[in-house]
Amino acid sequence: MRIATILATLPMTASLALAQQPGQQLPNDQAIPGLMFFTLFAALAIGVGGLLYFLRKRSNREIMKKSLED
Repeated sequence: MRIATILATLPMTASLALAQQPGQQLPNDQAIPGLMFFTLFAALAIGVGGLLYFLRKRSNREIMKKSLED
């Protein structure tokens, strides 16, 4: 659960880090697409990781084996 929390807060942390650089201003909304894609891929990675964890659980494999035997 800690990894999911860290990944969920990384885009906000990155945007704060970009906003706090006083000498360097970004033209227009240059950081928005990067943050958007980072958030999309982080959510996708969490979803795939959760699915793989769910499929690897021993109890799920035993239930699937029993249902296929009937």
